[in-house]
Amino acid sequence: MSAENGRADSLNTLWEWVKKVHLNENESKKNWLLSQDSSGSAWHLAAHRGHVTVLKKLWDWAREMNLNLKKDLLLVEDDSGRNAGHLAAERGNTETLEKILHWAKEAKLNFASDLLLAKDRNGQTPLELLKDFFYIRIY
Repeated sequence: MSAENGRADSLNTLWEWVKKVHLNENESKKNWLLSQDSSGSAWHLAAHRGHVTVLKKLWDWAREMNLNLKKDLLLVEDDSGRNAGHLAAERGNTETLEKILHWAKEAKLNFASDLLLAKDRNGQTPLELLKDFFYIRIY
């Protein structure tokens, strides 16, 4: 998957193919952008891998389609109850997390309580995951 591998150019190529197959371009892009499997969505995969360029492309597509940026991207959870902030934090992707927080502010999201302090199914927040990531590497 392009989001997993971090190739924004591949996303464009994939989208050109989707447009040829489907008549309603915006609906197809929306369905593809929001589709999830057990690992989450393309947004989740890109956040987990630290692919900021791909996240930016997905963010721009979501804005073009007037999606609910809070509900459809920033706060959407994978099967483990983790949002993109959890996934970036658990891998120590601080640049990714910083960009997600920037977008959260742009979307007028209370990123402290809604994003950084959101608990996954194990009761962990992105801040705790980030702390654990760096603690393990220091000690």
